[in-house]
Amino acid sequence: MTSADRVNAGAGITADVLMGAATGGSTNNQGSLSIATDGGAGAAGEIQITSAEALQMGTLDTDDGTAQTVNVTVTGADTALTVGGAATLDSDVVTLRADAMAINAVITAAEVDLIANDTSQAIDLGNSTSTTTLNLSSTELNNITTATALRIGETAGGAITITQALAPSGTSTLSLLSSGAVADTGAGSLTETSVMIDAGSVDLDASNSVSTLAADSSGAFTFANSTALTIDSVDGVDGVTAAGNIDISVAGASLTLNDLTGAAIEATGGASVVLTTTTSGDVLEGGGTTNTTTDIS
Repeated sequence: MTSADRVNAGAGITADVLMGAATGGSTNNQGSLSIATDGGAGAAGEIQITSAEALQMGTLDTDDGTAQTVNVTVTGADTALTVGGAATLDSDVVTLRADAMAINAVITAAEVDLIANDTSQAIDLGNSTSTTTLNLSSTELNNITTATALRIGETAGGAITITQALAPSGTSTLSLLSSGAVADTGAGSLTETSVMIDAGSVDLDASNSVSTLAADSSGAFTFANSTALTIDSVDGVDGVTAAGNIDISVAGASLTLNDLTGAAIEATGGASVVLTTTTSGDVLEGGGTTNTTTDIS
């Protein structure tokens, strides 16, 4: 089978296509591959591309009316996955997995997950040039447009550090996942409509601007916001739960705890909860009334 052949992937069929190495370098961008599912209109399919060497993605387009699963993985240690051409994957859930990435072109999808291939690899969201972390800049994140969520990391993955002011423009929901710490440093901060964090611990004490927040922390949880903040459900997580102390502060605006199945804020194991608002801010229930302790445990 050559790189120009067409693959029709029916139910239970797996097709492997070997792409020749590109001349003049180690990045494989030779040839083209067209994949179609044969289940008819609306039939879901799965596309998996795996490379042990550096890989450059060219233009990638799938059926707009069909929800596909698209997984692109580079398995080599500290080896780069480069998005060099526009990826139009409107209805698809897309996972890019590599220890290094360069998102130089637009990705449009239902959901995009960016994950380090090595689960111990730390992620730097900012302008780091380190070769030992997966670095994703504000410009690269702004190249991603999603209908549901932009998810960075995984629950078994390394620490995430925010080193630059981030305001992803192509999504309204940003989810950060790590087995370690999610923290900010320097100029690092978040501006987003909805944020979900699932991590070993959270320390985001910069001047964030988030409208809706949910989190699950195995340790302490600290979050500071400069605008009105609502604790609610985001990306499958309800409220804020932590196995350590919880400290949420809102400057100059209100903190609202929406009505959820359980407590909106829960610190387990006898840990403390501190909610702070300044400059006439209030702690409110979802209906707008002053909060009662039933939403906090």
